[in-house]
Amino acid sequence: MTQDGWRSRSGFLLAAMGSAIGLGNVWRFPFMAYKNGGGAFLIPYAVSVAVVGFSLMLAELTIGHKYRSAQPTALAKERKGWEGAGWWAIGVGYLGVTIYYCVVIGWTVNYFFYALGLSWDPDPQKFFFSSYLGLSKDPWTIGGLRPPIVISTAFVWTCCWWVVSRGIARGVESAIRLMMPLLIILLVILMVWSLNLPGAMLGLKAYFTPDFSKIANLRVWGEALGQTFFSLSLGFGIMAAYARYLPKDTNLASDAAWIVIGDTLFAIAAGIVVFGTLGFMAQQEGVGIDKVVKAGPGLVFVVFPKAISSLPAFKSGFGGLFFLSLFLAGITSAISLIEALASALQDKFGIARERVVTAACTVGFIGSLAYTTDAGLLWLDIIDHHITQYGLVSSSILVSIFAGWIMNKSETLAHIKTAGSSWVGEWLSGHPDPPRPPLRHREGRSEQALRRISAQRHPEPRVGVARFHPGHHLRADPQKTKRSGLNLLQGGERKDEP
Repeated sequence: MTQDGWRSRSGFLLAAMGSAIGLGNVWRFPFMAYKNGGGAFLIPYAVSVAVVGFSLMLAELTIGHKYRSAQPTALAKERKGWEGAGWWAIGVGYLGVTIYYCVVIGWTVNYFFYALGLSWDPDPQKFFFSSYLGLSKDPWTIGGLRPPIVISTAFVWTCCWWVVSRGIARGVESAIRLMMPLLIILLVILMVWSLNLPGAMLGLKAYFTPDFSKIANLRVWGEALGQTFFSLSLGFGIMAAYARYLPKDTNLASDAAWIVIGDTLFAIAAGIVVFGTLGFMAQQEGVGIDKVVKAGPGLVFVVFPKAISSLPAFKSGFGGLFFLSLFLAGITSAISLIEALASALQDKFGIARERVVTAACTVGFIGSLAYTTDAGLLWLDIIDHHITQYGLVSSSILVSIFAGWIMNKSETLAHIKTAGSSWVGEWLSGHPDPPRPPLRHREGRSEQALRRISAQRHPEPRVGVARFHPGHHLRADPQKTKRSGLNLLQGGERKDEP
């Protein structure tokens, strides 16, 4: 298979951050922080990200970079029986997440247009659950397909197909270079906008005020660990698929750190937007912040539309920017999930990228139709719970075991050092390389070394050692030539024998 490649390090970093940054940064992280001690939650979360998140991120990047393969093939190259663990990660990402995730991204597409006319008025909750989703009473009452959701879901899958089928450089990197800067700009605009709303400080106080008593609870630490897995796109084989295309001298540790830091900062900033807006809404309704806080789709598609309708001005503008930013955050993650699958299938079967991506997106869209029915949200909750609680964690544990006990430790540490991350290799091994002596000392060890360097830089034009005897023709002695050349390369002087 012909290897594609990233045009620049920044393109890779933006793509990897785009994969990690998703809808969970907006509707899950702020609520988790609020529920688990506010600003104090940042302590267990920071520890979890630094210890577990960074380590797993570096492990996945190293697996893809070292073996130049997607995760299933990379694991099989080290130990044949571990290929199944790689396919488990791909299956969890594609069958478990991508198929319903593209439907949720489709909701943001619909709501972008609904925001322009505030179509959810006067009751955003009734509009979302009844008019838009047509939510049934139980999962087994499937009902019919919801045409607006089917159309928007098809649009999302088409976007993913167009980007991934074009390859890494022409497709993924080119698209992400447009999407990620736009997402960051929109986030800054929304953050400034929300901070200037009346009552915004009430929401930020609830978001950041630390309750240190809660971090003594082990459950809070477990929540922080779960959010780390959920937020960083670990356990899906994505980072291995992206890292396989990196140059050999890439500093993997630095890249892992930037990805983790970028994702965390985005989550915190998204929380400012969310709670600034919730503070405004609480003040408008004359209730406490706890009465308006929700997590999950209810926050994005019920609470926020209600807050948008209450804005004093530019309601449609704020709503349009908000749902556009959600679309960008979601689509960059969906692209990475499909790339992980396509890369793995290409390695395994040697099929052309266009055919693999077309098949994956077609099958994925058909699978997504189950979530566009009246019971779609109910099944989404069920699948999401099991994937988050079991599939994602089990996949990450398998990667940890593989990186810690299956991969050849000395070769892996040598690879990390060679790739420009020597301090990490030394830290992991516990045996730092001895310091190299100063150049001045090395070059002054002996006169022989200086002569050797000079001879290598300025070789003499002679190709042999001439022997001349009176009355004989001039001739070269090949044996003396060989010994003389060897002596010179070893640092000695050239000596001509009579």
